[in-house]
Parts: sequence; C-alpha cells; structure tokens
Amino acid sequence: MSKIRELNREELELLSANPELFKVNRIGKNPSKAGSKIKWTEEQINFIKQDYKNNLDVKRLSLLFKTSEQAMREWLHKFGIKTLTKTEKNRLKKVRNSDYFEIINTPDKAYWLGFLYADGGITSDLRNLRINLKEEDEQHLNKFLKAIEATTITVKHSIKKDKGKEYRGSYICIGDKKMISDLINKGCTPRKTETITFPTENQVPKELLNHFIRGYFDGDGCITWANHKNSELKYFGGCIIGTENLLKGILREFNKENLRMRKLSNRNDYIYVINFSGNRVMNNIGKYLYKDSNEDIELTRKKERFNMLFKQRQDIRTYSNKEEYIGIK
Repeated sequence: MSKIRELNREELELLSANPELFKVNRIGKNPSKAGSKIKWTEEQINFIKQDYKNNLDVKRLSLLFKTSEQAMREWLHKFGIKTLTKTEKNRLKKVRNSDYFEIINTPDKAYWLGFLYADGGITSDLRNLRINLKEEDEQHLNKFLKAIEATTITVKHSIKKDKGKEYRGSYICIGDKKMISDLINKGCTPRKTETITFPTENQVPKELLNHFIRGYFDGDGCITWANHKNSELKYFGGCIIGTENLLKGILREFNKENLRMRKLSNRNDYIYVINFSGNRVMNNIGKYLYKDSNEDIELTRKKERFNMLFKQRQDIRTYSNKEEYIGIK
C-alpha cells in the first residue's frame, strides 16, 4: 500500500507565511470537483509555473492549493507547462555524462571501453548497462561512476550461494539509451561473449590501445604468482580470455611492442586464451599496459601484483649478489 503524500515542514511554513497566495477563488456550482472552475490570480499562476520548474512536483502544488492532482496537471498544461512522466523525472535525477563514449579520444574513455568489453553487460532490450564485480572491487565501480560523472547512482550489493559457498558481489545498473547506443557503436554489444571483436581504429585510436587493452585485462585477464622453493623469489604468470578475433588483435599489439607472443589456445568453440609465463615476459607486458596510466584507470588489486613484480625486478638490478635471485631470466 503506497504512503499518502502529506505536506512537509518547508511546505507548511510556506503556507503559513503566504496565506493569501494559496487562497483559491473557486467559482461554479461544484468548484471542489471541477479544477477548471478556479479563478487564478496572476501571482498564483506565476508561482505555480515557477514552483513546478523548480520541483517538478504536481502533487506538491495540488496540496498547497488544495485541489486534485489531476486538476493541477490540467492547469499546468493550460499555463503552457509540460508535466513530466515518472520515467522522465527519473532520467533527470540520474545525472551523468551520457555522451561519455560518443568519441574515444582520451586514455580514460579507452580504458573504460575495454573494461566494459570484458565486464559490462547490456540487456537484450538495450535499456540497461550492468557491471557485476566482486565485493572487494567496489572501489572500481566508484571510479567508473566518477568517470561518467554519475552523481546519483550508487553501488549495490548482492549475495549468491552455490554449493554451500557464499559469494558477495557489487554491481551498478545504468539506464541510458544514448550511452548504450554509443557503446554498441564502439563494439560493446549485447550477448557479446561469443561475438566480440577487436576494435577498429575508428572505434579506438591506435595511440590509446594500451589503455583499452589494460581495461580489458582488468576485466578478463589475470596475473598470478608462486614462491620459489629455494628463495624469496616469486614466479609470475597470467592469461587473458576472449574470442579468437579479440585475442588475435591483442596479440598483434603485443608483438608490435616486441613482446613476442604468438600462441592462442581454445577452451571451447568460441572462448580462447593467451597464457603468459616468466617474469621477464610479465614485466614487459606490465610496462606496456601501464604506460601513461594513473590510479583512476587501474584495477587496484591487479596493479598491486604488477608492482610486486616491478619491485622484484628493480631489486635484482641493485642487489650485489645476483646469484641469490635464481630463476629470473
């Protein structure tokens, strides 16, 4: 049962301070039933028009002037004011930069496009964009909301249980037709798992591809490490999963940087993987991915793992007895 709207404190004070303004001159045999049987003063008309522009609230005006909501809506139309539907008002409340993905011309736009290639989900009706992450990555969702200037959308949480285990997640859902249309034009399509392809230069300029690939890696890549049994060394490795076309595009960019990776392996008919191993290889990948980057366009936990590798490589260069750092090539 919906709650009946009542005048709030500010509205009651407004009524008390301006009793003559809200005194309605009703005419006709049954004025309380017919909204058209009201003779408004010029001051009242000006107030009604301005108040609706400020608050977008027909109910508020109907309570202040003690008339029906439908009658007040009809009067607003006669005064030349278009009243908004609930959906239209909700769109106005969800403030954000709907044009963010219209042109990919900055590192942050390229990064977030790559991330959405991996972890963004556009619903089949093309109405909503949803991003689901682990609970520990909630901060990353807030980084995205900051990038698109979404001031009223908040991160929500979910709990799923599977085989006795509990999985906690964080997610956001954005209903924005313009943003979704731009994402589709940039290659981020609904049901993309089997069909997504590497972006063209018109979609992502070549000078921004390392940011795009870092975004995709933060969504569908991993970096792992294991301790060496005879020293404090860590061995690093990693992988990226995706469609054959997308991963071949990533390989082309890696090999342009002399990273010398050529091999794809397939997990099933449409999912492929690039595997990385060796600290030198992982170090070079990290240097490529994080060139000209900043913390606003990095997944913190993955950058921290690369930082472990970068520090280990730096320690080796400065350590006097390099034989203790066996295993580093």
